Amino acid sequence: FEMLELQAEAQVLFERDWSFNRGYVARRYDLDYVQRAVNQAPAVWEIGAGANMAFRKSVFEEVGYFDELLGAGAAGCGDDSEMWYRILVRGHAIAYNPQAIVYHEHRKEVATLKRQLFYYMRGHAVAALVQQAQQPQSGYARYLYRKLPTYYFHLFKHLLRTDFPAYRGRTRTLWMEVKGVLSGIAFYYRHRQPGRQTAATQPRVVAKPYPLVSVIITCYNHGRYLLEAFTSVWEQDYPAVEILVIDDGSTDDTRAITLRYPSVRYYYQTNQGLSAARNAGIAHSTGQYLLFLDADDWLLPQALRTNVAYLQQNPKLAFVSGGHHKVYTATGTVKHEQWPVTSNHYLHLLRGNYIGMHAAVLYQRWAFDTGQYDPSLRSCEDYDMYLRLARTFPVAHHTTSIAAYRLHDTNMSSNTALMLSSVLAVLKRQQPLLKNAKEAQAYASGYAIWQAYYAPSLPRRAIEPASSLAAPSLLHSRTSLPMLKKLLKNHAPGFGLRLLHKANLYPGYRPAVGQVASGDLQRLRPFSNEFGYDRGGPLDRYYIENFLQKEAPSIRGRVLEIGDNSYTLHYGGARVGQSDVLHVDASNPQATFVGDLSNAPHIPDNTFDCLVLTQTLHLIYDFKSALRTCYRILKPGGTLLLTVPGITPIDRGEWKETWYWTFTDKALQRLFAETFPVGHVDISSFGNVRVATAYLYGMGLPEVDQAALDYYDPQFQVINAVRAVKHAPLA
Repeated sequence: FEMLELQAEAQVLFERDWSFNRGYVARRYDLDYVQRAVNQAPAVWEIGAGANMAFRKSVFEEVGYFDELLGAGAAGCGDDSEMWYRILVRGHAIAYNPQAIVYHEHRKEVATLKRQLFYYMRGHAVAALVQQAQQPQSGYARYLYRKLPTYYFHLFKHLLRTDFPAYRGRTRTLWMEVKGVLSGIAFYYRHRQPGRQTAATQPRVVAKPYPLVSVIITCYNHGRYLLEAFTSVWEQDYPAVEILVIDDGSTDDTRAITLRYPSVRYYYQTNQGLSAARNAGIAHSTGQYLLFLDADDWLLPQALRTNVAYLQQNPKLAFVSGGHHKVYTATGTVKHEQWPVTSNHYLHLLRGNYIGMHAAVLYQRWAFDTGQYDPSLRSCEDYDMYLRLARTFPVAHHTTSIAAYRLHDTNMSSNTALMLSSVLAVLKRQQPLLKNAKEAQAYASGYAIWQAYYAPSLPRRAIEPASSLAAPSLLHSRTSLPMLKKLLKNHAPGFGLRLLHKANLYPGYRPAVGQVASGDLQRLRPFSNEFGYDRGGPLDRYYIENFLQKEAPSIRGRVLEIGDNSYTLHYGGARVGQSDVLHVDASNPQATFVGDLSNAPHIPDNTFDCLVLTQTLHLIYDFKSALRTCYRILKPGGTLLLTVPGITPIDRGEWKETWYWTFTDKALQRLFAETFPVGHVDISSFGNVRVATAYLYGMGLPEVDQAALDYYDPQFQVINAVRAVKHAPLA
């Protein structure tokens, strides 16, 4: 809104204190805007005014029409902000475009301005009570009866100091504003009708309820940590939560502490172990989603809202997991654990537990219909559950930190002998279920990785029988060479193995993660053929995910991603109205479209607000046709987010037969000039000689420092990224 004129005193007062102008920067309001202020009365009135808005008719058909209790001729105002609230809580978005201007003629007389503000505030109060009735957890009643009076009290004190006795400025309208609020409260209670249904406002007016999350806290003699765990749940910005404590036979003050808080439900059982305690939590809980929090850990801010968004976007997911923080109590240090895994989750879990912390996982309740935690497992019951579910159902993972894992001397994980025996027992359960060579390879890799992970903390005899080191006939047996190599691998120090490798006596030597020396590069084979997944995560994902994070505002509306929708859910979140997946395999449960992107006439034109195409174009032989399809199926103004490899190893596994291309930034410039005519195209390039070398050798992300990752040398392009916006013709 722009003012038509600014001459009279009343016009100046209105523009100064009540202006409709929202600035000259484009903004977007969506469900995330509401959820950030959940329980605190989201300030939807800040969006603007209804007179300069254009609506989709289909939205009215879903959320209902304007409430007849509000607006001119009734309460006087508030019908627009109440409608915006309904639109946002149903998952739609509202865009503020400063180039679309409507002129507003401000009242010229102070008396008419007072009357205008009286009805503004009356409608404002009625709208708040209507919204409170629709969503009891919204916080509008508290806003109206506590926050607004407090605001006017402090404003009155301020005006007494600055305006008295001149009686000018805001002082001239203050009483009419307060009268408007009081009148609005009276108007609402006088005209409200229980079960009131106007022309399509009910029942579709009521926003979708928040699914209940059950936070199940298992506790055995960790009562001293409980309040911190409770507080981390209470401080979440997600409103629908229940907390249960399953006391697994504690002898400390767990019961007494829990019973201080009536909102927390307490259940006691004789000591039966963690699996039985979690199963009891499942039985006693009522939530649609379940989260298991150990008593000595805590949730990080926005944890529930983040993970719930994933499950709401894709109800077929059995669980979603995120990153976590490891907090070392002895040193006071914190380590951020974030493993980028976006697909093939079962294979990655065979190689190792990339999730790492159970509280970072949010489960669907139905996931436990197929089986619960195994009470025979003394530890690693969570890893067993991950494997069983990922074997059968789609799951998702992201790198947003969800919870904090407190490491101290009473953690079960400090018992390395127990952990090693348990994790190997869990992994062995998957062996009969392996379906192909790739799964068998991942299983073998995982078995070795777990042994290597726990072996340094175990006594030598727990790893290899002492007699094997002293066998007098070792060097004379037919198996002496393999046995010798095994002994060297398990017992020789790193520098000794490096020397043996240089002498060609141990060609299979691979330096440990973080221990690569310059001399180690004098070799003909890489350290890893897994793109760094087995050494802390691929280097290229650093650039891919930073690019997507930067372009996250474009991941909105209806989004199509190739292969799976993990990036859509992670970076789009609540901005995504509908998530689609294109896959070449019709048996993929996530696929909403099946086919080849280079030949997909069945996908309708002008359909998607965003396409996410990461590390896929090089696998398509006719890549120009694929990009023409992208242009065709994007809506005008829609965005393609594309990443492609530059300097790269070639996959030896699933993609080796279709790894056709790599791309430079110059190739992309010419390619998009042909396929995205008159569209807006931005090309970014990442990499340098050090990163390229590390990537080719199979080194992982933790092995390259931040400064090296962020340095760019155009001669060594590891990843190239494109943001291409389809031309939107003027109306």
